[in-house]
Amino acid sequence: MTVEYLIRKMDVPEGTLLDHGGYIELDALVHPEWMLGIRADYTDVISGVMPESEQLWGREWRAGVSTTFVPTVFSKLRLQYEIRHRGSLSHAIFLQLEVGAGEDISYEF
Repeated sequence: MTVEYLIRKMDVPEGTLLDHGGYIELDALVHPEWMLGIRADYTDVISGVMPESEQLWGREWRAGVSTTFVPTVFSKLRLQYEIRHRGSLSHAIFLQLEVGAGEDISYEF
């Protein structure tokens, strides 16, 4: 499990902005080649005004689930679904292929 929380104080043209956010993520190995994951994120402005030039949002939350197939130490295939709320709901599906090249310490060539 991974948990991270950040708080930030930033000087902006409109004054001082104080915002915060974090996430919690849990990945579980359910079979030697299969992993399941869940993640939740949250951000919000504590005080101040978000500058117009920033591509940041005030309050936002996101949640997602994933399944990952790991056939070798050199490859992963992940399917992920995500739902996000920042004013309105949006949904996304991701398919990721990760391939590594080179010698792995656990194998002798």
